Amino acid sequence: MAIYSFRIVGVHYAVNPDSNSHAEETELMHQRTAQRLRELDEVRPLVVLIPEPSNPADTRAVMARVDGGRIGYVDKTQLDTVHALFQANGGRPLMACIESLEAKKHGWMMVQVESKEDVCIESQNQCGSV
Repeated sequence: MAIYSFRIVGVHYAVNPDSNSHAEETELMHQRTAQRLRELDEVRPLVVLIPEPSNPADTRAVMARVDGGRIGYVDKTQLDTVHALFQANGGRPLMACIESLEAKKHGWMMVQVESKEDVCIESQNQCGSV
């Protein structure tokens, strides 16, 4: 059994859908982000990782969902690994557990995915758990 860790970013934008990269951020937005992350830390629900090929910013994007709603995206530096896991899992969504998080202004989460087998990331000549 191999365990893979992924950083989930963009929580601030998922919690504050009225914000965008050009809008001025408010203290209320930061408080909402931190509060949502504290709630997730208390409950520790399953996180579902789903490829999002229709994402206009990145066709390789992988969305993280909690309770049916978007909570962020897998960090782009880890996309090769998560896509290798999707392939090993027959293209099905991946279930992840919250490993750790940081409940602050632009917080983030680390999630873990267990795989029955090690995956190889050919572009990095790397095999095994990350």
